[in-house]
Amino acid sequence: MNIKKTFIFSLILFISFLTNNMFAQKFEITPYAGYQFAGGLNTIDGRLSMKNGPNYGLILDITVEKDMQAEFWYSRMESELSYKPNGETNYNYIDKMSIEYFHAGALYVPKWGKVRPIGIITLGFTRGHLMGSNSKDDWRFSVAVGGGAKFFFTKNIAFRVQGRLLVPIFTSNTTIYCTNGTCLFNIEAGAVIWQADFTAGLTIAF
Repeated sequence: MNIKKTFIFSLILFISFLTNNMFAQKFEITPYAGYQFAGGLNTIDGRLSMKNGPNYGLILDITVEKDMQAEFWYSRMESELSYKPNGETNYNYIDKMSIEYFHAGALYVPKWGKVRPIGIITLGFTRGHLMGSNSKDDWRFSVAVGGGAKFFFTKNIAFRVQGRLLVPIFTSNTTIYCTNGTCLFNIEAGAVIWQADFTAGLTIAF
Protein backbone atom coordinates (compact mmCIF):
# COMPACT_ATOMS: atom_id res chain seq x y z
CA MET A 1 0.00 0.00 0.00
CA ASN A 2 1.59 3.30 -1.08
CA ILE A 3 1.57 6.56 0.85
CA LYS A 4 -1.42 8.06 -0.98
CA LYS A 5 -3.58 4.96 -0.42
CA THR A 6 -2.56 4.86 3.24
CA PHE A 7 -3.53 8.49 3.68
CA ILE A 8 -6.88 8.04 1.94
CA PHE A 9 -7.66 5.01 4.11
CA SER A 10 -6.72 6.91 7.26
CA LEU A 11 -8.83 9.87 6.16
CA ILE A 12 -11.87 7.63 5.62
CA LEU A 13 -11.47 6.21 9.13
CA PHE A 14 -11.17 9.70 10.59
CA ILE A 15 -14.24 10.96 8.72
CA SER A 16 -16.15 7.93 10.01
CA PHE A 17 -15.10 8.89 13.52
CA LEU A 18 -16.30 12.46 12.96
CA THR A 19 -19.65 11.29 11.64
CA ASN A 20 -20.25 9.09 14.68
CA ASN A 21 -19.27 11.78 17.18
CA MET A 22 -20.02 15.25 15.86
CA PHE A 23 -23.63 15.26 16.99
CA ALA A 24 -22.74 14.11 20.50
CA GLN A 25 -19.54 16.11 21.06
CA LYS A 26 -18.48 19.72 20.88
CA PHE A 27 -16.42 20.59 17.84
CA GLU A 28 -14.45 23.65 16.76
CA ILE A 29 -13.34 25.07 13.40
CA THR A 30 -10.32 27.37 13.12
CA PRO A 31 -9.25 29.00 9.85
CA TYR A 32 -5.73 30.33 10.35
CA ALA A 33 -2.77 32.04 8.70
CA GLY A 34 0.83 32.60 9.64
CA TYR A 35 4.43 32.16 8.60
CA GLN A 36 6.32 28.94 7.84
CA PHE A 37 10.03 28.22 7.92
CA ALA A 38 10.47 25.72 5.09
CA GLY A 39 13.98 24.46 5.88
CA GLY A 40 16.26 22.39 3.69
CA LEU A 41 17.23 18.83 2.86
CA ASN A 42 20.56 17.11 2.27
CA THR A 43 20.74 14.99 -0.86
CA ILE A 44 23.47 12.55 -1.89
CA ASP A 45 24.96 15.14 -4.27
CA GLY A 46 24.17 18.44 -2.53
CA ARG A 47 21.55 20.31 -0.55
CA LEU A 48 18.04 21.56 -1.27
CA SER A 49 16.68 24.80 0.19
CA MET A 50 13.05 25.90 0.36
CA LYS A 51 12.10 29.55 0.73
CA ASN A 52 10.27 30.65 3.88
CA GLY A 53 6.90 32.34 3.49
CA PRO A 54 3.26 32.77 4.54
CA ASN A 55 1.02 29.76 5.07
CA TYR A 56 -2.65 29.21 5.75
CA GLY A 57 -4.97 26.37 6.64
CA LEU A 58 -7.91 24.97 8.55
CA ILE A 59 -8.19 23.08 11.86
CA LEU A 60 -11.07 20.89 13.02
CA ASP A 61 -11.18 19.85 16.70
CA ILE A 62 -13.63 17.47 18.37
CA THR A 63 -13.86 17.07 22.15
CA VAL A 64 -13.46 13.38 22.94
CA GLU A 65 -12.98 13.58 26.72
CA LYS A 66 -12.14 16.08 29.44
CA ASP A 67 -9.22 18.31 28.40
CA MET A 68 -8.64 16.32 25.20
CA GLN A 69 -9.67 16.91 21.59
CA ALA A 70 -9.13 14.98 18.38
CA GLU A 71 -7.51 17.33 15.88
CA PHE A 72 -7.39 17.27 12.08
CA TRP A 73 -5.62 20.04 10.19
CA TYR A 74 -4.54 21.12 6.73
CA SER A 75 -1.96 23.73 5.75
CA ARG A 76 -0.48 25.07 2.55
CA MET A 77 2.38 27.38 1.66
CA GLU A 78 3.92 28.45 -1.63
CA SER A 79 7.69 28.42 -1.78
CA GLU A 80 10.69 28.26 -4.11
CA LEU A 81 13.05 25.30 -4.40
CA SER A 82 16.79 25.88 -4.88
CA TYR A 83 19.72 23.48 -5.06
CA LYS A 84 23.41 23.68 -4.21
CA PRO A 85 25.69 20.85 -5.46
CA ASN A 86 28.41 19.59 -3.14
CA GLY A 87 31.51 21.74 -3.32
CA GLU A 88 29.67 24.87 -4.48
CA THR A 89 28.62 27.90 -2.44
CA ASN A 90 25.69 29.30 -4.45
CA TYR A 91 22.18 27.91 -4.72
CA ASN A 92 20.56 27.53 -8.14
CA TYR A 93 16.83 28.18 -8.53
CA ILE A 94 14.88 25.06 -9.52
CA ASP A 95 11.15 25.85 -9.48
CA LYS A 96 8.24 27.30 -7.59
CA MET A 97 6.62 24.77 -5.31
CA SER A 98 3.83 24.22 -2.81
CA ILE A 99 4.07 22.39 0.51
CA GLU A 100 0.91 20.90 2.02
CA TYR A 101 0.26 19.07 5.29
CA PHE A 102 -2.59 16.63 5.97
CA HIS A 103 -2.56 15.67 9.67
CA ALA A 104 -4.61 14.11 12.44
CA GLY A 105 -3.85 13.63 16.12
CA ALA A 106 -4.52 14.95 19.60
CA LEU A 107 -4.88 18.37 21.22
CA TYR A 108 -4.51 18.78 24.97
CA VAL A 109 -6.46 21.80 26.20
CA PRO A 110 -7.21 22.09 29.95
CA LYS A 111 -10.38 24.01 30.77
CA TRP A 112 -8.73 26.77 32.79
CA GLY A 113 -11.12 29.59 32.00
CA LYS A 114 -10.86 32.14 29.24
CA VAL A 115 -7.14 31.55 28.59
CA ARG A 116 -6.37 27.91 27.86
CA PRO A 117 -2.91 26.55 26.97
CA ILE A 118 -2.76 23.88 24.27
CA GLY A 119 -0.40 21.04 23.44
CA ILE A 120 -0.37 19.48 19.97
CA ILE A 121 0.86 16.16 18.60
CA THR A 122 -0.24 14.95 15.17
CA LEU A 123 0.83 12.54 12.43
CA GLY A 124 0.12 12.54 8.73
CA PHE A 125 1.58 13.26 5.33
CA THR A 126 3.32 16.12 3.59
CA ARG A 127 3.06 16.77 -0.13
CA GLY A 128 5.69 18.66 -2.11
CA HIS A 129 4.56 19.83 -5.55
CA LEU A 130 6.72 21.48 -8.20
CA MET A 131 4.47 23.98 -10.00
CA GLY A 132 6.41 24.34 -13.24
CA SER A 133 7.07 20.70 -14.11
CA ASN A 134 5.26 17.43 -14.73
CA SER A 135 7.25 15.55 -12.09
CA LYS A 136 5.45 13.34 -9.60
CA ASP A 137 4.49 14.94 -6.30
CA ASP A 138 6.56 13.88 -3.31
CA TRP A 139 4.50 12.44 -0.44
CA ARG A 140 6.22 11.87 2.92
CA PHE A 141 5.18 10.70 6.36
CA SER A 142 5.51 13.58 8.83
CA VAL A 143 5.19 14.40 12.52
CA ALA A 144 4.12 17.66 14.16
CA VAL A 145 4.40 18.80 17.78
CA GLY A 146 3.60 22.22 19.16
CA GLY A 147 1.90 24.44 21.66
CA GLY A 148 0.03 27.68 22.07
CA ALA A 149 -3.12 29.05 23.64
CA LYS A 150 -6.78 29.77 23.06
CA PHE A 151 -8.18 33.09 24.27
CA PHE A 152 -11.96 32.83 24.64
CA PHE A 153 -13.94 36.04 24.09
CA THR A 154 -17.24 34.21 24.53
CA LYS A 155 -18.25 30.59 25.13
CA ASN A 156 -18.11 29.88 21.40
CA ILE A 157 -15.48 32.26 19.98
CA ALA A 158 -11.76 32.26 20.71
CA PHE A 159 -8.50 33.56 19.29
CA ARG A 160 -5.95 30.75 18.81
CA VAL A 161 -2.19 31.22 18.55
CA GLN A 162 0.29 28.39 18.14
CA GLY A 163 3.73 27.29 17.07
CA ARG A 164 4.49 23.89 15.57
CA LEU A 165 7.60 21.90 14.69
CA LEU A 166 6.93 20.09 11.40
CA VAL A 167 9.13 17.14 10.41
CA PRO A 168 8.74 15.21 7.12
CA ILE A 169 10.78 11.99 7.29
CA PHE A 170 12.44 9.89 4.57
CA THR A 171 12.21 6.32 5.86
CA SER A 172 14.19 4.68 3.02
CA ASN A 173 16.61 5.50 0.21
CA THR A 174 14.57 7.17 -2.49
CA THR A 175 14.46 9.55 -5.42
CA ILE A 176 12.15 12.57 -5.65
CA TYR A 177 10.54 14.68 -8.37
CA CYS A 178 10.66 12.10 -11.15
CA THR A 179 9.43 12.48 -14.74
CA ASN A 180 9.39 9.52 -17.15
CA GLY A 181 11.92 7.65 -15.06
CA THR A 182 14.29 10.58 -14.65
CA CYS A 183 14.57 11.90 -11.09
CA LEU A 184 16.04 15.19 -9.95
CA PHE A 185 17.39 14.22 -6.52
CA ASN A 186 18.55 11.17 -4.56
CA ILE A 187 17.80 11.04 -0.82
CA GLU A 188 19.24 8.68 1.80
CA ALA A 189 17.17 6.89 4.43
CA GLY A 190 16.82 8.81 7.68
CA ALA A 191 16.88 12.27 6.10
CA VAL A 192 14.45 14.76 7.61
CA ILE A 193 13.23 18.26 6.77
CA TRP A 194 13.06 20.53 9.82
CA GLN A 195 10.21 22.97 9.32
CA ALA A 196 8.21 25.15 11.70
CA ASP A 197 5.28 27.53 11.60
CA PHE A 198 3.73 30.22 13.78
CA THR A 199 0.06 30.88 13.14
CA ALA A 200 -3.05 32.55 14.50
CA GLY A 201 -6.74 32.11 13.77
CA LEU A 202 -10.31 32.57 14.94
CA THR A 203 -11.88 29.53 16.59
CA ILE A 204 -15.63 29.01 16.33
CA ALA A 205 -17.12 26.36 18.63
CA PHE A 206 -20.40 24.51 18.04
